Amino acid sequence: MSGIYHVLAVAGGLTLFLFGLNLMRSALIKLNNEKLKGILSKATGSNFRALITGILATVLVQSSSGVTAISVALICADLLTLSQGLMIMIGANIGTTATAFIFTLQIEKFSLVFVILGYILLLSRKERISTIGTMIVGFGILFLGIDIMNAGLSFISESRYFLNMMLLLSENALNSFLGGALISALLQSSSVTIGLSQNLYAIGAIGLKPAVGIMLGANVGTAVASLVVAVSSTKEAKAALYVNVLFNLVGGVI
Repeated sequence: MSGIYHVLAVAGGLTLFLFGLNLMRSALIKLNNEKLKGILSKATGSNFRALITGILATVLVQSSSGVTAISVALICADLLTLSQGLMIMIGANIGTTATAFIFTLQIEKFSLVFVILGYILLLSRKERISTIGTMIVGFGILFLGIDIMNAGLSFISESRYFLNMMLLLSENALNSFLGGALISALLQSSSVTIGLSQNLYAIGAIGLKPAVGIMLGANVGTAVASLVVAVSSTKEAKAALYVNVLFNLVGGVI
C-alpha cells in the first residue's frame, strides 16, 4: 500500500506541476502588456542580468526546476526572448550549487499560501487583478506539485538500498556522473542529491572524486527531467530547454 501511495504521489505531483505551469502561462499571456515587458526587460535586459536573475531566483526558491518552468512560461507568453530565458536557466544551474549550503528556505512549503492569496485576488471584479490572482494560484500549484513529488520520492533517499546504490555508483567517475543524473531526475531535486553526496563524503563513505561526479551529474539529471515541460511548450521554449540540457551535459563531461 505504501508503494502505491508513493507512486500516486509522484504522478499526482507531476500533474499538479504541469497544471500550475499551464495556469501561469495562460495568465501571463493574458497579462502580456508593455508595462510587464518593461519590468522584465529591466531584470533581464542583458545576458548578464538574466544570468544573475536566474542565480538569485534559484537561491531564493530553492528549486532550479521551478525557475526553469517559470522561464518556459515567460518564453511561451512572449515576455522573455529565447536568449533571456536560456540565460535564466543557466543561472538556475549555477544557483543550484548555492542551494547545497542553504536548505532552510523551501518555497514549496509555502505553496498553499500562494494558492490562498491568489484565490482571494482571483475573486476580484477587476479583470487585471483577477488574472494576477490566477497567475499566483498557478505559481502556488506548480510548487505544490514539486513538494508532493518530493514527498513521494523522499522515502528513496532514506532507504538503505538507496545508500548502497550510491556507494556502488561511486566506484568510478562515469558511474558517479550517471548515478547523480539518475537520482536527481528521480528526486526532481539536485539539491537533495548534492546534499546526500556531501554527507556521504563527510562520513568517509565515498571519496572526493565520486562526490564531485555525483554533484555534476545531479545538475544534468535536473535539466533532463525538466524536459517534461517541453511537451506543451513553444518552439522557442523547447529550444531553450534543449540548449540547457546540452550546457549541463557538456559542462559535466568537461
